Amino acid sequence: MYFDVPEGASDGSATLTAQAATKVPVGRAFASATKSQTQILAGSSESTVSATATANWAKKGAVPAVSAEKDCAKGGVDITATNKGDEAFTFELLGQKYTVEAGQSKTVTAPVKEDQSYKFTIAGPNGFEKTFSGVLDCKTSSSGGSSDTPSSQPSPASAGGSTGGDTSGGDLAETGSSSNTPMIAGIAVALVVVGGGAIFFVRKKKAPAGE
Repeated sequence: MYFDVPEGASDGSATLTAQAATKVPVGRAFASATKSQTQILAGSSESTVSATATANWAKKGAVPAVSAEKDCAKGGVDITATNKGDEAFTFELLGQKYTVEAGQSKTVTAPVKEDQSYKFTIAGPNGFEKTFSGVLDCKTSSSGGSSDTPSSQPSPASAGGSTGGDTSGGDLAETGSSSNTPMIAGIAVALVVVGGGAIFFVRKKKAPAGE
């Protein structure tokens, strides 16, 4: 696309602006290495893109062209002025004057806070005037889900009680073996041996009486 200016046309200018807006989904999903519930932080941000082409022509003098672009890194809007004429072009922005020499260009950053609306008007020779307006939106808003980062491994479930605290208390019954088991077994074996020996001697003593 281009501007076709007839030869011999009087001084003038023409501007073409194209703009498009769309919602861009953004988000993150947190998943555990083991079986657990997945948490999702999701949101969307509306992104607007615009492009402007300006053509100015004149037989002599300054021929300005001005464009604007959001600059999130600097926190503002970049105003770029280009002079295609043979004389200097001077414009005013936020109370300060700037001069662009013939055949040169200059970029000035107008500071704008996040979510703040702005409106800048640049005026020049031969009735030239350009206005830029909008809202600086650089940050992405997110919603939904918990903001806490889930653990990489789920905590083990307890069956009927808390797993924490002191486990050395005597409130619960003890089951299974203990350190006294060998001693008890030894005493039982000794009693069996003593009992068997006593029966043997008693029977042996009664045997002659029966003969």
